[in-house]
Amino acid sequence: KAPELQQAIMEHFVTSSERCMVRVIVATQGDELVGHLVVSLDTWCGKIIATIVQYEMDLAFPVQMLRDTLDQIAWWARGKGASVLRVLAIHNDQRGYARARLFRALYGFEPRRVMLDKAL
Repeated sequence: KAPELQQAIMEHFVTSSERCMVRVIVATQGDELVGHLVVSLDTWCGKIIATIVQYEMDLAFPVQMLRDTLDQIAWWARGKGASVLRVLAIHNDQRGYARARLFRALYGFEPRRVMLDKAL
């Protein structure tokens, strides 16, 4: 419903910088959106964890640009009190596995958990 969506957007994106717990980074080529990343800060058992929950690229970016972007995300997350940067990268397709390899090779991420889903 539109009112609920509008409220969620206002709560997560139109707020004071002290309360901002979601960050979105986009890449454009001209007027075209060619990539995006969404990272959220969540508290679990008293620990703040920054989680990259969405990550898509429609074309290849320079490796240094990707590293710089991840450094900026880490800087922002540390400033908000996060002690862990996590990425949700494994999907049940080859693109997802490639994304996981990219984060491991590019920035030193290591697998920590296996998530299992069952349709209800």
